[in-house]
Amino acid sequence: MKKISLRMRRSLSLRQTFWVLVLTMLTGLITSSVRMTTDYYRDQEFLKEHIEQLFIISEASAAQSLYHLDIRQGERIADGLFSLPIIGRVRLVDDFGMVFVQRERGRTDHALTPLIVKVIQPAPFRHALVFTPANTAVGYIEIELDAHPIFMELFRRSALAMMMDFIQYLTMAAILAYIFYRTLSRPLLRMTGEIATIHPSRPGGQRITIPHGNEKNELGQLTETINDILSRLQTLNQELEQRVEERTADLSREREQLLSIFDSIDEVIYVTDPSNHEILFVNQAFKELWGDATGKKCHEIIHGRQIPCIHCTSLTPLSPEFSRAGAPETHEFFNPSSQNWFRCLNRSIRWPDGRMVRYEMAFDITLQKDAENILKERSDELEKINQELTDSIKALQSAREQLVQSEKMASLGSLVAGISHEINTPIGNSITAATFLSEKTRHILHLFSGNELRQSDFRAFMDTAKEATEILQSNLKRAADLIASFKQVAVDQTSNQCRHFRLKAHLEDILLSLSPRLRHTRQKVFILCREDLMLFQNPGAISQIVTNLILNSVTHAFDPQNEGEIHFDIHTSGDMVEIIYRDNGRGVSPQTLRHIFDPFYTTARGEGGTGLGMHITFNLVTQTLKGSISCESPENGGIRFLIRFPVSIEQEQSDGLKTVTPENTGAEIP
Repeated sequence: MKKISLRMRRSLSLRQTFWVLVLTMLTGLITSSVRMTTDYYRDQEFLKEHIEQLFIISEASAAQSLYHLDIRQGERIADGLFSLPIIGRVRLVDDFGMVFVQRERGRTDHALTPLIVKVIQPAPFRHALVFTPANTAVGYIEIELDAHPIFMELFRRSALAMMMDFIQYLTMAAILAYIFYRTLSRPLLRMTGEIATIHPSRPGGQRITIPHGNEKNELGQLTETINDILSRLQTLNQELEQRVEERTADLSREREQLLSIFDSIDEVIYVTDPSNHEILFVNQAFKELWGDATGKKCHEIIHGRQIPCIHCTSLTPLSPEFSRAGAPETHEFFNPSSQNWFRCLNRSIRWPDGRMVRYEMAFDITLQKDAENILKERSDELEKINQELTDSIKALQSAREQLVQSEKMASLGSLVAGISHEINTPIGNSITAATFLSEKTRHILHLFSGNELRQSDFRAFMDTAKEATEILQSNLKRAADLIASFKQVAVDQTSNQCRHFRLKAHLEDILLSLSPRLRHTRQKVFILCREDLMLFQNPGAISQIVTNLILNSVTHAFDPQNEGEIHFDIHTSGDMVEIIYRDNGRGVSPQTLRHIFDPFYTTARGEGGTGLGMHITFNLVTQTLKGSISCESPENGGIRFLIRFPVSIEQEQSDGLKTVTPENTGAEIP
């Protein structure tokens, strides 16, 4: 069956015959189906007319048997009708719906019975019976046809017709197949056989003959076209052979030129077979080092070893992908015989005989290796020196942080000393008033115990007690204010915690803590700030900044006998606070202005200055307050600091200060 199917797929005539047969049979099947349907409906009409005639013939006798209740006569009528083979059931029913006589044919069910009953079986036929003499309806007669003989007759006629059609179609297909074979398949097979005998090297040496009788049809045109193509192929083949010969000659010349170029290159070049590691070619530079090693193993000559090295066994540079990419593999090796280092570049190339080989070029890098070793030694020395410098910088950083902390503690100590001196006065006045009141109290008690107390003495004591109490209250309140101010300022200066506070009130507390120092000078401090300016910032940093600025002006800007003014002009710009600090002192030189924020830079080294005050101020503004500070000195004297920082800042957890040295302090520092 498979061979027949394969032959049909390959044979053009059989395939055409097959499709003609299939289409013809489909058409015949449709025609037969239409004919069967037409015959079926025609038979139905014939049976209906036949039943009507039976009703007419048996109507009178059937009505009489029902009227007289003559069951024998009714059975004879039913038996007569039932004798017909197409009748399946006969019933006489009276006018009360009771079956008077019935005859029914037995039926054997089979697989097609449901289909026959549903499609072929017609509905039962009924005819009303009227007894004419009495003109009375006595019932009806019912006849039901048997579908099985009807179906068998219809099937016999249809099968006979389809068999005749099938024989007709087969005969037609055989005739068409023979015609197709004679007119199409046999000429094509002959042409195919002639084409198969053509030699590929001489396609135009033989002509295809046109089948007899097909000189002017499509087969003749096809033959002429094939002969024309063969002639063209013959011409093209000759041209290709000529080009191959020319190209072969060119390749030979190019190979000689390539090998000549390899010999002229000063670097070592050699070609090896990756399958057995045999050297196929070496240039003149190779021969000068190791002689003519053609035919020897590369690992024995180059590496001085008996087994191939990892670079010889690697397939990476020989893969087609590697060859197309054009990226060479690079490795370095040491040659024990020459005591030299080489860097080798290798990749796969196609040798003139067609096989893939390994092309390698080796560069002498002995001097470079020596330089790398010297550089590595120098790098190790520099790394050691760099580590020592790093340790020194860490030591200097630690010393700087200690100096900054000492400066802060010195400032706090000066604050403590000033506050202590300031508190002595109200405390001393309070002790004097309390001592005086104590003496007066003992005196009035003595008079009272000796019954010598007079009204005038008691009145004088009350006046004295009132005056002493007022002195005590005012002096103790003064001491309490000083202590509270000192406590807040001291806590702020020794912690880095952020809190909510009013800026103007905080500045006033700072000035109060500095009053012992400022009392002995002739400078006045003025604060221009809103009362309700609320910040969430580091008050300790602000205290240290204000203290450093004021003490810096008092120490360096004014002579002791000269009067002066120090101003704090404060306003807000968006979410930033701007503090303009200025004085009308002597100002600073451009040299000092450039280095004013540098650590340990001071113009009063002999007077005990450390040079850390402005550096600490710069760090506090930029690091702790997250702001900026710039300084300028107008030509008419004085100094001016512009400080900007956020109104609210996230609280920092670290208490340490980061040291930052600005490159240009004459401009605003971001």
